[in-house]
Amino acid sequence: MENKICSKCGKKLNLEMFSKKSVSKDKYQSKCKKCSAEDCRKYYTEHKKTITEDRKDYYKENKDMLAKKNKNYYENNKEYVKDHNKKYQENNKTIVALRKKEHYENNKKILLKRQGEYYKTNKYEMLEKAKIYYKDNVEKMSLRHKKYYIANKETIKISSREYLENNKEHRYKMSKVWRKNNREKCNISEQRRKSRKKCLPSTLTFEQWEKIKFDFDNRCAYCGKKLPLAQEHFLALSKGGEYTTNNIIPSCRSCNSSKNTNDFFTWYPKYKYYSLKREAKILKYLKYDGNIQQLRII
Repeated sequence: MENKICSKCGKKLNLEMFSKKSVSKDKYQSKCKKCSAEDCRKYYTEHKKTITEDRKDYYKENKDMLAKKNKNYYENNKEYVKDHNKKYQENNKTIVALRKKEHYENNKKILLKRQGEYYKTNKYEMLEKAKIYYKDNVEKMSLRHKKYYIANKETIKISSREYLENNKEHRYKMSKVWRKNNREKCNISEQRRKSRKKCLPSTLTFEQWEKIKFDFDNRCAYCGKKLPLAQEHFLALSKGGEYTTNNIIPSCRSCNSSKNTNDFFTWYPKYKYYSLKREAKILKYLKYDGNIQQLRII
């Protein structure tokens, strides 16, 4: 017996179109899959409230058992569940977005509390993940920020003004702490501002400055001592010295103040810490040939 007549629609269909039923004689249901699905939908719409209440009661009574069952199923069918969820979200973006909004509005306090607790315990992990994601999706994130700013321009301006007015003291304290912990970064921004005022190139970054120090073994380029290092303009700013990797070398405070705005070629040979080896290294690093700098043209 390969075919069967549906008791509802009366169509003669293949046995594959019927669900299995162990109690019946032929081991198949009397209605076809399509008809039984329609009946289920009708029953659900007519008895929606009672079904949801029964489901809630059952979930409350069997919470731990259902959680274990769901966990076991997810572990055994991880890839299938992920693919299924992705496909569903792609095909039902509007429905998913509406459901999320409704859930957030109905459970706002609980969700915010939960997020706060999770952030406290997993702060550094979340920050690292966010940094990695941002690096991998820079263009995507910038477009998202732009779209959000255009859509909420007025509200952002109002909220930012209110925050600035209400948190003046806190902002001042935080900026003071940040300056203490990031003195070199502050110094770089200040130097860049000064060179821009004089219409000189100012492209030195914090990463480039770190590399310069590393190239000189974190020692003063003039005396070779390991002391707190300052950014030394090889050619002084007042004499047109640019704030780039072509003109900055590490120097201790005493050497920096001794050189001041003097010309290197007249000052350094007479200096008490003069070294022919260090002089050669400085000139080679800054690409000098004699008294003329030989820079690469890119």
